[in-house]
Amino acid sequence: MLGYFGKFHSQTACDSPPTRRALKALAVVIVALGSLSLLWLAPARAKDEPPEGEPPREELTIPSTGVVRQGQGQRVLVSDGQGEQVVALLHVEVGDRRLVIMPSGRMRSLAISETAITKKPFRSATKEEVLAELKSGRLAKFKSRSTARYVYLYNTSEEFYRGTSRILETMYPATVAYFKRQKLPVHDPAGPLIVLMFRTEDEFQRYEPVPQGVAAYYSAETNHVVMYEQSDLVEMAPELAVKQAIGVVAHEGVHQVLNNIGVQQRLSRWPLWTAEGLAEYFAPTSVDKRLRWKGVGMPNDFRIHELESLLKKRSNIDGEMVSQTVAASGLSSAGYASAWALTHYLASRKKEKFHAYLREVAKLEPLEPRDPRQATAQRKQLFTKFFGSDYEAIERAVIEHVQSLPYTDPIANQTHYVVMLNTSALRTAGVTSSPASVRRWQEETLTKVPASVRAQATFDVMPFENRSLAEQYARQWLQSR
Repeated sequence: MLGYFGKFHSQTACDSPPTRRALKALAVVIVALGSLSLLWLAPARAKDEPPEGEPPREELTIPSTGVVRQGQGQRVLVSDGQGEQVVALLHVEVGDRRLVIMPSGRMRSLAISETAITKKPFRSATKEEVLAELKSGRLAKFKSRSTARYVYLYNTSEEFYRGTSRILETMYPATVAYFKRQKLPVHDPAGPLIVLMFRTEDEFQRYEPVPQGVAAYYSAETNHVVMYEQSDLVEMAPELAVKQAIGVVAHEGVHQVLNNIGVQQRLSRWPLWTAEGLAEYFAPTSVDKRLRWKGVGMPNDFRIHELESLLKKRSNIDGEMVSQTVAASGLSSAGYASAWALTHYLASRKKEKFHAYLREVAKLEPLEPRDPRQATAQRKQLFTKFFGSDYEAIERAVIEHVQSLPYTDPIANQTHYVVMLNTSALRTAGVTSSPASVRRWQEETLTKVPASVRAQATFDVMPFENRSLAEQYARQWLQSR
């Protein structure tokens, strides 16, 4: 009897022990990649009381009504909460409030009466100042590392830090170069890019409560990328977890970069398919021999796999997938796949129109478009302006394009295990990609063996580099008796 079991999966064994440790350490963040809230503006929610001596956190209050006036580089004097006046940048005014960017990069919402226009120069905080502020409270015991562009605070394993840093540091220059080639105005970030990494989900949630299922996000409020290292997922599904995890690291890094180099203005309301599809387009990663960023526009195996599954459930191509993706105000995991596919097709096959579209989207200012009731129509109008409204033809072209891309099934092409039970009464084998499932299978199968022969039962486990080889071996083993 040959059985396939276990929905969790593990990754191909690496050549060296340090890489194996890095793979295990980086299995962070995801049960379902598309369910993450990847561009996060925290709603008003109950939070744990901050540690003694740390000031309570302010909520970023944004009035739902009132005239919006965009900042034009004005500087304003505001209180830093410690009794000192500091110079902040005026980002946008809404009604009677001003949203300002502090020297640390954090955004605050203050009554206009609490601020005053000044001619004093604005100065972004240095890495040392940012670290001092962040480590004055609940992150006091976190380790910290600084590079030319980033500041990392973490209480995770060193392997997790190194893998995350490697991906972000290699991705940044290529991302900036891409937009320079498209003639979009870009600039260096005003201050260091902050990445916070928590060891456990519990610590992550205590720091900033977010909906369950969110395990990493970029915050437009704090300008931080925040994530956690999920050890229980590593135990259950080390390889699949790693593959997904490093993709999320890159995806969040893209959001942070775009909001700091002038391509996307913080709080601007880009069409969701563009914001998330573009992040996916820039985020492909690989675990072949070492954790690495693959490059702009490389095939995203996870998204191709999801798109294949989505298409199998549909009886015909009618343009509905593209129409829904373009209009979406929220995306499921399948929605992320279709957003990536649409982005990849347009960036590859309609380059001039796509780059013109990006230049148009990049003009959206904070809180634009303002009226959410008109947002769906505006998203479709903007898409139609550049790409037309024949959604069925576009959908057919998208599917044809994706099917032409080189693809390695991320589920089938990873380490699979053949677990074999041999007794005088029963000979059976199972195939799985989950080490945890191997143990469960052994325990559950042994209960089916007569008590009189259990003592003589033998188990063997053999690893293979993919599902096909494992299943072939299992069949041959069963037939060899």
